[in-house]
Amino acid sequence: MRLLLFIVVCILFSPLPILGLIAYTYQLRRHSIPQKISGTANEPFATRVMMHAAGTRKDAATYALCGNLTVFNKFVHYTLIEVVRLASLVSGYKGSFLSYPGPRPSSLA
Repeated sequence: MRLLLFIVVCILFSPLPILGLIAYTYQLRRHSIPQKISGTANEPFATRVMMHAAGTRKDAATYALCGNLTVFNKFVHYTLIEVVRLASLVSGYKGSFLSYPGPRPSSLA
């Protein structure tokens, strides 16, 4: 039931993450790539912020830094991170993709 509610909330707010992904990709191509910063360097940061937003891994410093970086500006922060935070708070769902540490023992999937 929690997963279903999480999905419904994400679908209701789906225009925001779409705009956020467009802005994120634009910022990545405009700022990170010309400065020879790997795009994959942003992925661990995004994962840590998402885990903090969902409440599975407390990382206040990363969360505070999120709105002030070039790629993760305030628009991207509110359209991507806050939608996941809202969906997690409303539904109470903290799935395996937001869990820290991951489920043990690890499966091949």
